[in-house]
Amino acid sequence: MVSLSLQRTATRGSSRRICRRGTPLVLLDRTVRGLAVDSVVSDGIGGVASAINHLVDQGHARIGIVLDATDAPLSSMRMRLPAWTDTLLAAGIDPAESLSSFASLPMEDGYRATRRLVCQPRPPTALFTASNLITIGGLRVLRQLASIIRAIAT
Repeated sequence: MVSLSLQRTATRGSSRRICRRGTPLVLLDRTVRGLAVDSVVSDGIGGVASAINHLVDQGHARIGIVLDATDAPLSSMRMRLPAWTDTLLAAGIDPAESLSSFASLPMEDGYRATRRLVCQPRPPTALFTASNLITIGGLRVLRQLASIIRAIAT
């Protein structure tokens, strides 16, 4: 059996149940702490570095990151903050704490975490969001702010 799960609870809970039944399991694009199964993973660190380097090449020096604080058991989430930090440092950019924000419920808190970053006195000029649900919440904030700016400008 091969398992691909987009939900952290499904990955942890159902994967453990499957293993207890003796069903062979291979996880795709992640490992889970405490779960001794094979996995096939992409180069998440290289992917984050590539995205951040692209933003640096576009002239951004204040690159924010919004992470899901509840996904620490998943390797795909654990690697993103260190990769962001290391890539910014390698580019000679300070990964200031004010440029990172954490969400505990991805979509709703992705909205709040993104809003915290973009509404501060010195907001980031670019954002890296660490999951699809956080991205949805972040896009809602940006769409709302764009509407407000358009209304003020007219």
